[in-house]
Amino acid sequence: MRNKSESKILLKWTTHHVMEEPKKGVFGSFMVCFVVWIIQVSYQEWYLTILSLLFLVGSLSKFFFPVIYTLYDSHLHVQGVIFSYEKPWSDIRRIVKFKEGVLLSPFVRPSRLDAYRSIYIRYGRQEPEEALRIIEAAVRKYGPQISQISQISQISQISQISADFADFRRKH
Repeated sequence: MRNKSESKILLKWTTHHVMEEPKKGVFGSFMVCFVVWIIQVSYQEWYLTILSLLFLVGSLSKFFFPVIYTLYDSHLHVQGVIFSYEKPWSDIRRIVKFKEGVLLSPFVRPSRLDAYRSIYIRYGRQEPEEALRIIEAAVRKYGPQISQISQISQISQISQISADFADFRRKH
């Protein structure tokens, strides 16, 4: 991977999930406050209350705080409030398109480790077609040959899981 100073920015955008879906933001904030209140009432220790608040908000930071996505010609950079990571295009083996974003996976086939090793890029208010065009072009240029670029909707995933479960129950 080249230096950041040598890399050219292809596209940059910011998403703020809580602002894009205010109803979910209100509900999420209410739930965090409710859990913190339960902890305060149960243990009556201020340090546990503050610690639980920090853990809850920290674990939900992609939801509550803005995330900046920057697509460079050699790598992807994701910057949040409490995290920052980069992934070179050469590490991407599979692209899975969703309605609200795209999953960039280092695995050729779906894996249980996708949740930990893959990067999910939310489009937010960015045009999905433009972001996808740039991502696919960068992965084709710098990455290995992509074995599959899949178009998966959340509904078809759920129906496939249901069908697999029904087959499993019939066999056992």
